[in-house]
Amino acid sequence: MELLVVVSLLSVVGTVVLSAIITTTRIHQKNESVVLQRVDAQRALQRMGRDLTVADPLIAADANDVTMKVYRDGYCETHRWYVTPGNDLALAVSRYPASTTCTTAAGTLTTIGTYVVAEEVANGSAPLFTYSKWSSTTNARTAVSSPVASTAVGTIDRVEMELHLTTKSNVPIVEEEAVDLRNVEIR
Repeated sequence: MELLVVVSLLSVVGTVVLSAIITTTRIHQKNESVVLQRVDAQRALQRMGRDLTVADPLIAADANDVTMKVYRDGYCETHRWYVTPGNDLALAVSRYPASTTCTTAAGTLTTIGTYVVAEEVANGSAPLFTYSKWSSTTNARTAVSSPVASTAVGTIDRVEMELHLTTKSNVPIVEEEAVDLRNVEIR
């Protein structure tokens, strides 16, 4: 009889301990998922920021889509950062034949590839990109409305990015960064 009582007590204690371990493991997995997705968002903004910093020049600009020329490794490339219909952040890279600068780039673009950089973009109505320019006549920064007209895209000297992601556990992640473009003449 005493052995039966001990076995019963041990099974109850074992169930409580096992339940605690399972709960702790689930919380750890959820937190790890959030941290990893936050790191992905930060890396995506850093990569976009590097491209925007050396953009020579911006080609097109919209609320969720920006295309620029970037000179890398002896080639002028176009880098298009955009939100896909499946709500992923993607980078599409195309390359001009060998050229000494992006100003002299000519020929037919060759597609290098399209890469998903971050998944589960949840910006909704919030734009991923906002644009502004500095006016030396008014000494003030003014917003450039999106989509940016082709005649105004060359005047943009700052791009602000706000990336919203949703994790599998529905935890919202918001990362922001602003980049001043260096290859723009302030007017």
